[in-house]
Amino acid sequence: MRAMPEWMGEVGSADYQKALFDAAQWLAERTKGKITYWQVANEPDIDIFYGPLTKDQNIGFLMTAARGLLAGNPDAKPGINLGYINDYARLLMREMYAIPDSPFAYLGIDGYMGSWQLGGPETWVSYIDETARLSGKPILINEWGFSSLQWGEKYTDLERKNFYNQQVCYYKHWQYTWGKGHTPEEQARYVRLCQKIFADHPAVIGNFFFRWSDAPTCWQCGEPDCPAECAWGCVDVDQNPKPAYYALQEGNRTLFG
Repeated sequence: MRAMPEWMGEVGSADYQKALFDAAQWLAERTKGKITYWQVANEPDIDIFYGPLTKDQNIGFLMTAARGLLAGNPDAKPGINLGYINDYARLLMREMYAIPDSPFAYLGIDGYMGSWQLGGPETWVSYIDETARLSGKPILINEWGFSSLQWGEKYTDLERKNFYNQQVCYYKHWQYTWGKGHTPEEQARYVRLCQKIFADHPAVIGNFFFRWSDAPTCWQCGEPDCPAECAWGCVDVDQNPKPAYYALQEGNRTLFG
């Protein structure tokens, strides 16, 4: 769904690009001294997020916003975050990062190996290696985590609250898994192994764990026991620490100071 006001014009038009540039410039000017790193859009290599935009429109949006931020604050460090490594992600790196005068200062990467993707903590090494090589920029782990819930109660179609359900919502079960499966204890072990990988890799400049708290309902299907979106937190919905909380605490203290 389009969220831009209609007066901006059609995506990719001169009026649209100018309004986007001016808005980004204004934001960077207003937050100078407070914000340095900017994530431009979210996972623009995944179709659910780039939506109906063509490749040129998508790249134009990202590049214009980044250049507007730099116009407002020359010390700003714009970047995008990839949903995972795929051919479209490689295209974006090739056409926006591996070029002269790229406006991007870092590359953010997201990954949920063992949940949304195959693999586990060890898969991060090759992922970081490839994205650092293709982008030529420092890597920020913008999103990482491991769901602590393997199963939920399966509903019939007539019992579902929302019309849209992707596969994990539909079956209330993770297709991919790692270790002994999606449990709070394995989530903590996943955290410990990933933190060590991030701390040791020379291309990585930081990481953001997803997420603080379990969610009371899944934002995709609306159900309270859906593995897809309900159990990523290091604390539960009542803010009680899960084993992953203590794993993050230990890693932050011993690996990241």
